[in-house]
Amino acid sequence: MASTRKLVKDVIEGQVMRYCLQNSKLPIRKVEFTGSVHEGLQTEDDEKVSVMVILKTTKSWLWGQEVETEFTYVPWYVRLKTCRRSKFRKYADPEGYIDPEQLSSG
Repeated sequence: MASTRKLVKDVIEGQVMRYCLQNSKLPIRKVEFTGSVHEGLQTEDDEKVSVMVILKTTKSWLWGQEVETEFTYVPWYVRLKTCRRSKFRKYADPEGYIDPEQLSSG
């Protein structure tokens, strides 16, 4: 499993990130490896690896946070809301909440 984790990390951080940085319009900051493979809980037969893409956001003294988290009544679930001048606004619904499908297609 250690060699699998290293291989996945090398491929994701090398080839996949290079491709995304060159071809994505989204401001990608970094990736985080998550899930059972990276926590040492998954067996060798499993083929699923979880990776989170961390995007760059900004904070302005004039407009505040570009993206804010809004807690919901569902445990461990938040909604992301953009300010009007946010570069993420084009991925949001009319109320300013980021639509995950639009964002992932970006």
